[in-house]
Amino acid sequence: MVLLRDCKVRRGEIAGYLNAEFWTAFRIWKYYRRFGLPNGAGWINEPASTIEIIDLFEDEREAHEAEEIRSRRGGADGHDNNR
Repeated sequence: MVLLRDCKVRRGEIAGYLNAEFWTAFRIWKYYRRFGLPNGAGWINEPASTIEIIDLFEDEREAHEAEEIRSRRGGADGHDNNR
């Protein structure tokens, strides 16, 4: 089971989410990460949908990074419970 925002998705269902709309959104986020905001004049000048896409993918990226840090530290509480 994977948690995407507030939605739990079974791993077997993930392929159903990888449609053309997803890849378009992913490309917007990828270009944002590489080049910045599309219009280059601040977030207020971007379409709301663009900001929502960036926000969604950034939230997922941050959650993934936090989980990696927790796992490197030995658990969700930051303590190695195996010692």
